[in-house]
Amino acid sequence: MSPGSHQRINTGLGLIATLLGTSCIAALWSFLPLFATISGGFDSGRLHTLLAFGGPVAALTLFGLLAFNGYRAGPGRGVAALLLYLTAAAYANYVTSAGLIAGQLGYTLAEAMQRVGPELALALVRSSFTTLDLLLYLAGAGLAALLGAYPRERP
Repeated sequence: MSPGSHQRINTGLGLIATLLGTSCIAALWSFLPLFATISGGFDSGRLHTLLAFGGPVAALTLFGLLAFNGYRAGPGRGVAALLLYLTAAAYANYVTSAGLIAGQLGYTLAEAMQRVGPELALALVRSSFTTLDLLLYLAGAGLAALLGAYPRERP
């Protein structure tokens, strides 16, 4: 094999690892507020605000994931970090909404995720979305983009 083919294989494996890591981060992100509300009363708005507080943590984790997989610092990694953050945020909100519906209707989470469409999940998120949630998501998005573009080492 030529050195160029090894580079392409490594890049492909890094992309797969990054996508799998992003889905794992999103899944963990979505279950964090569910565990945080077990002791307290059930409140959909509070649950989504707790989910929004996980945004900056997810951004830091995605930065570490991209840096670990060898993506060079710069605008490309910043855009990749932002896109991965937005994907993880959408997935986390979808799973959290499906979990809320599953709890109310007596479905398992897997059944709710099959039955809940993006429209219903988005409506549930919008029904309890606050200004604080928006600020937290924007902070996470900004942090993901800035850390992605920021160089690890000094030139």
